[in-house]
Amino acid sequence: MQVSLRRDILQLIIVTSCCIAIAWLVRSPQHLANVLYAPKSQPTDTTGNSSTKQGGNMGKAEALQEINAAVSANKVMVYSKSYCPYCVKAKNALNQFIKPSQYTVVELDQRSDTDVMQDALLEVTGGRSVPRVFINGKFLGGGDDTAAAAANGTLQKLLTEAGVL
Repeated sequence: MQVSLRRDILQLIIVTSCCIAIAWLVRSPQHLANVLYAPKSQPTDTTGNSSTKQGGNMGKAEALQEINAAVSANKVMVYSKSYCPYCVKAKNALNQFIKPSQYTVVELDQRSDTDVMQDALLEVTGGRSVPRVFINGKFLGGGDDTAAAAANGTLQKLLTEAGVL
């Protein structure tokens, strides 16, 4: 009887721990609903950005054309992955000066052509990792570069020159 009671208590502790862990990961019922039922056409990330979602079966030439067109058309452009901590770091640095609605984010992990896009970004920027941050048509850098630019005043200067501030 004692062994059975101990086993039951141990199972209860394990189940309770799992429930607490899940609740911590989900944060709130509203957050869970947003994750499960977010509209697929405009996903959002933890920094408040909505991303453009395109993609398909394109080659590297088409990916290069898309990147060049997007960088030219947007004063501030970020190529990101929604789960990447360095991408969040870069977006948080931008958010110190501008609203998420003032820049465009492409979440590469939500596209079917992620590898092709990253190969094209390698050709454009010299790196295929994310984030890849562009301001006024020029490549600024990744997450650490963007955060450093925010800290030393360069980011504010670049955003002002771009006419975003």
